Amino acid sequence: MQGVPPPNNPTGPSEGTVLSGPVFDLATAPNGSILAVETVSPGTDIPPEGTNTSVVKEISRQGVQEVTEIVTVTGSPINGIETIGRGNFFAASGGLDQAVGAGVWHVTRGNARKVGNVESFEKNVDPDANEGLKWKDPPCEINPSEGFTAGPQSNPYHLARRSGSEVLVADAAGNTLLSARTNGTVDWVSILTPPTTGPAAASTAPTDWRVLFPLSLRRQTATCNPSRPRLTWDRAGITTLGS
Repeated sequence: MQGVPPPNNPTGPSEGTVLSGPVFDLATAPNGSILAVETVSPGTDIPPEGTNTSVVKEISRQGVQEVTEIVTVTGSPINGIETIGRGNFFAASGGLDQAVGAGVWHVTRGNARKVGNVESFEKNVDPDANEGLKWKDPPCEINPSEGFTAGPQSNPYHLARRSGSEVLVADAAGNTLLSARTNGTVDWVSILTPPTTGPAAASTAPTDWRVLFPLSLRRQTATCNPSRPRLTWDRAGITTLGS
């Protein structure tokens, strides 16, 4: 996504702000400004080998100010941000095969600290395959053209703050709603299952979920991610998920 100034107007803070794509998420700060994360890619400032650098910028009526930089694994940029307070927010990275680089960050001005190691959690737990209904067949993740292999996957896609020390994480590739805390703990809150045919909750048998994703011996045809969930968290403590 790339922001552009209004047509037939010069570029400037009062007319519009141009951002270098890709920009995966935006968040509003308590003072009314907007936080945006730009991922540095070849052709601009090339980040160190093996890394991405995501630049967090604050956009306000006074102009654009760089808040901080977050260095992540190449191909695993910052996907989501959620403000805590002024100059203080959570961020999530991920999207690579085997959950490499997946994590939750606590960011303040000039500093970014990974507080949730989602990569380690997925490799050790892999909830949609090993917890609850255990509906996911790991081979359904295989997609040679995209570089994905059988096993745990993670793509933290959207965040919702519960407090200054805890954030909910919608993990699209992991098919889970996670909780990450600033003390380093990560756990799953809910496992997202694909819909069955017929009435709602027609069956809870894992075999009925898996039949929706047939695996061909000659060609991989499975689809493992039912949605890219987005989160809202209201004052009553109710989490709402939507595509």
